[in-house]
Amino acid sequence: MSRKWLALAERRFAHLVTLYRGGRWRPYYDAERLAALIRDSIEALQRWKQLAGRKRAPAVDKNGLHPTA
Repeated sequence: MSRKWLALAERRFAHLVTLYRGGRWRPYYDAERLAALIRDSIEALQRWKQLAGRKRAPAVDKNGLHPTA
């Protein structure tokens, strides 16, 4: 079950990164709100990876984004 939630958390994070990189977030969020959503998404990923038995969450750059996402 935790792997399914992990997959959902990964999709959410990927969606937020896509919004950020494409600039499509501007009509929906201000910069602070988007940053908060991305931080929350990263925290959720870390928790679900631990619960799913994976050792570590992805590395993040200075903006809190996964470099390969």
